[in-house]
Amino acid sequence: DQCPTALSAMVEALAEIGPAADYIQPLFVTVDPERDRGVALNEFTAAFDKRLVGLTGSQVQIAAAAEMLGVEYRKVLAGNEDYVIDHSSVLSLIGPDRRNAVTFAFAEPYLIAAKLIAELDRGGVALGNVNNLRAYR
Repeated sequence: DQCPTALSAMVEALAEIGPAADYIQPLFVTVDPERDRGVALNEFTAAFDKRLVGLTGSQVQIAAAAEMLGVEYRKVLAGNEDYVIDHSSVLSLIGPDRRNAVTFAFAEPYLIAAKLIAELDRGGVALGNVNNLRAYR
């Protein structure tokens, strides 16, 4: 499944950049509100990192967010009443002004860390507290 792999990579990238990760609020926006809600959603996100916040909403709200972030998804029947959600796997950085700063495809943690550092730098965050900063420049 793409979700656990992408979320694990994101959490690894946050750990890689160290204290600078305090400027980032990781979010998981579900595209399956029928299954991902309440306690189940909280348990899913907490399994990756305590900072990760799970978001859900109505089908209309999720469709609007997915379109804004360039996420494609569809429900695929997988048996009598079972289904899976086929979806793209992208990471989006949304700036403090709530505008989409950058969206990129799932990547290795070090590449995600490099993108995060570049965006933090572009946003004026002092990077003196980034672990291994020279490795990313």
